[in-house]
Formats: sequence, structure tokens, C-alpha cells
Amino acid sequence: MRFWIAVLCAAGWPALAPAGEVEATVRAGQVFPFYKQTVHFDPGPFLRSTFPGVIVDPVQDLRLEGRGGLALGGGITWYAAGGLGLEARVDTADVSVRSVDAIVRVRLPLPPPLPSLSTDVNIPATADLQRLWPVSLNLAARTSGSVKLHVSGGVSYLPSLRFSVRSDIQTTGPLLANLPVAHLVVRAEAQPGRQGEGRLGFDAGAGVAWPLSGRLSLEVDARYFRFRPQTLAWTADPGVPLTPVEQQLMRELLVTLAPVSFNPEFFQATGGLNLRF
Repeated sequence: MRFWIAVLCAAGWPALAPAGEVEATVRAGQVFPFYKQTVHFDPGPFLRSTFPGVIVDPVQDLRLEGRGGLALGGGITWYAAGGLGLEARVDTADVSVRSVDAIVRVRLPLPPPLPSLSTDVNIPATADLQRLWPVSLNLAARTSGSVKLHVSGGVSYLPSLRFSVRSDIQTTGPLLANLPVAHLVVRAEAQPGRQGEGRLGFDAGAGVAWPLSGRLSLEVDARYFRFRPQTLAWTADPGVPLTPVEQQLMRELLVTLAPVSFNPEFFQATGGLNLRF
């Protein structure tokens, strides 16, 4: 899709340029995401079936928080007379995810007066969110003069969204000391098929351009992207081999992992070069 947008813009360039002014811009900057999610990882059914008599209590669910990375992008804007124009742009946003471990407490009651044996099962995880590639078509407006202020906004499309979570199940304490460490990777891919979901969204932003030399300007731009909710359905990563213990634990986890409703939403601040034709 990005390739064909570039081809269409290049093909239309000779026809648009005589009718107004064309600006080509490249940008780089920082992403500021708004993502926070709590994921309920529950190994309880597996532990209870493997170790009869144990009691499993959830202590803390897995929490995922988005952290901003590098934003890149580029676009072409055609301005007709009067400062109104049409902008086609492609942006790419890198959003990393910080995780807070999930914890469950496993207890084995013993006959009185012996105290119960207990241990904590940590479920640390690292999450990987695929780089976002929104494609946008906007209405744009700018001021006249050497220093130009601009605003633009319109429809954005997010082609795909993929999320993976890698987790190592670890135990501490005397109880379950012989339980092998489980290495699990679950993957979620966007399947926006429910009512109110989809890959369309919108973007809006503003910026300013300062002249450097001739038709070359320095531009800064602040922009907000928001898309409709997308359902993430969890599956086991097919590329990761599992032991029999891990296969059983994976089945139990997938039963308890409900689909996640993900709202792709982020803000970015970028700077770049602007060339007028």
C-alpha cells in the first residue's frame, strides 16, 4: 500500500505542480503512546491438576504499558491558491512495551500444627508490539509569509497490528522446586471484525516551517493519531517448540486469556526538512 501511494503521488506530481505548489517533507521524532493494559495470566488450573491439594491465589496480574520510540515519516502536500491543500503521508511509530510481572501464590495446607507450605510463582513477560504504519490522506491549510504555520487532519488507515508476549514461568521457595521452568510465547494479531471495530481512524496536527535556503525549510510538526478498537486474539507462537509440561500450561493459559481490545492511539512530535516545488 505504501508503494502504490508513492507511485500515485509521483505520477500526479507533474499535473499538480503547475496548478499550485507541491511540498515534499521527511520527518523524524519521538512517539508518546497512550497504551496501558492488564492481562490475566492464570496457571492455576494447570498447577491444581498437576499438584492435587494445592491452593492457588492470584496476587498480581500482568501489566503492560506503552513507551515511546522513534517516529519516522514523509509526505507530499499539494497547495492550491489560497493556502488550502491536500496531504498524503506515511508515518511509522515504534512503541515499546514495559511489563510488570504477574504473580500467583501457591499454598499446600499441611495437617495441624504444621504450617502451610507456600511459594510465589512469578510470570515475568516481555512484550513486542509491531511498529505501527499509519497511512493518511488529509486536508491541509497554511499561512502565507516566509515563516509558515500549517494545520492538517483527515482519515488514517492502519494496515496491520501484531502483539507478542514472551514469558518464563519461574518458582521460588521449597514448594514446586522440581517444577521445570516454562518458556512460553503467546502472540496476538488484530482481528477487527466486531461491531465498532476497524482499521480506520483519524489524525490531526499542526506545525511551523522556517525558511533555510531557497525552497528548503525546517519544519516541526505535532500530531495525534487515533484508530478504532481492534480485537487481539491470542494463540501460541507456532515457531517456538514446547515441552509436554509447557504444552499443558499453554493450553490452560489460552483458555483463561480473553481477547484483548486494543485502542491504537499515540501522539508524536517530529522535525524535518521541507522542499517546495
